[in-house]
Amino acid sequence: MKINTILKNLTLCGGLLHLFQTNSQAQWTPVGNVGFSSTIAGNAKLVVDSITPYVVYYDNSNTSNYGMVEKFNGTAWEPVAGGIFQYNNALSADMKIVKHVPYIVHRGANSSTFRVVLKTPNAQNTLWTEVGGSNATIDTKYPRTTKLAFSQATPYVAYDYTTSGRVKYFKNNLWNQLGTSFSHSSTFVIRDLELAISPNSPNDIYVAYTLENDSLSVAKYSTSTQDWVQIGKNIAKTPSSNKLKLLVDSTNTPYVLFSNSNNSNHLALIKYSNNTWNSVGNPDISKGACAYHFALTMVGSQPYVAFLDSISNKASVRTLKGNDWIYFATPGFSAGVASDISIAAGKDNSIFVGYSDQSVNGKITVQKAKIGGIITEIEELSFSKPSVYPNPSNENLFLTNIWQFDSYEIMNLNGIKLQEGKLVETSSISVIDLNKGTYLLVLKNSQAKQVVKFVKL
Repeated sequence: MKINTILKNLTLCGGLLHLFQTNSQAQWTPVGNVGFSSTIAGNAKLVVDSITPYVVYYDNSNTSNYGMVEKFNGTAWEPVAGGIFQYNNALSADMKIVKHVPYIVHRGANSSTFRVVLKTPNAQNTLWTEVGGSNATIDTKYPRTTKLAFSQATPYVAYDYTTSGRVKYFKNNLWNQLGTSFSHSSTFVIRDLELAISPNSPNDIYVAYTLENDSLSVAKYSTSTQDWVQIGKNIAKTPSSNKLKLLVDSTNTPYVLFSNSNNSNHLALIKYSNNTWNSVGNPDISKGACAYHFALTMVGSQPYVAFLDSISNKASVRTLKGNDWIYFATPGFSAGVASDISIAAGKDNSIFVGYSDQSVNGKITVQKAKIGGIITEIEELSFSKPSVYPNPSNENLFLTNIWQFDSYEIMNLNGIKLQEGKLVETSSISVIDLNKGTYLLVLKNSQAKQVVKFVKL
């Protein structure tokens, strides 16, 4: 099988870079046009119905913050039920699809009246209607975050109001509160929250949340006490962004993805098993700081994490292989800086990633890649690492500890080969003809490659 070497994005480790390789079958391809949304998108989120991707976002090009929904029809992106589900302040929207019908919960303001509502398209698919008719208002608060989940056909909505965290569900044409506040603190304001329900156990309902003291906690609803039970109080520290993601897999195991302020804001994934929280794989997924833009999906019990990669400042996806987090498909695949990153799995064995794409002025791009090919990292060699000096250099690079390599290539940061040659046990390389800038020196033998970054003065 042909292997394409990916040099554009490399992981820095102690001054050395591990070279990644990718299976040619796992390549990111745009779904429809790049930057397809008609406006600058805020709070963009992606949901996949079988193999059909949907996006919900608000129009960030004006102060009205229109709420929009689009889906890919197989050829192009098109508005759903007229596209606009809210004309004023449609912030903090979340979307789920049940039996091919989309539902959206959001906070909004009309004529200075704050409301939390759930909406779905009408029978003609021409406009969005509120679930519940005259009883449609879930609350008259104006929360920071609203989240939606379904237990079979019953919608559940989680939202915050200062220090109080509430979950309500729709039954008998009424919105009913589930227990009391899920937050264990009456002092600290809720900053972010996630709601998830087990796909195979509809009574197992979880909420994860962060507080303004930067702590992360998880609660589960108890049917016996009919209230929330903390299954993880202050289990981690998050940066001031306070972002997190919660997911429950098919084995009824909850997972939480968060930025770990105890590890320089690198991403970590934990799961709850045997009455304790445990790290999933190496507790450093992102290999760099990632405080805001990240997302989680599962295929069975296989996690996939999308995030803004600090190596390239673009979108990447990692998945778990043993205890190691490795790139899935090409890393740094977005054309520009990616924000509001979301990820979902399709039933066609594909991973979809949506994001606000700064290369097209903040409009939305969705890409997908087939599961089956993954990027693998060449293991670090056990012998002494090669080094170059002087670094920076204006004429010659002198190399040490290179006896295991027989050739070299010099490439720019876009992966374009500029120079190549053979090596001897002690060797120097002329770089006098290179322009000023940063380059990659690729040291090679028949079984391994290692990369050293250097600067030409």
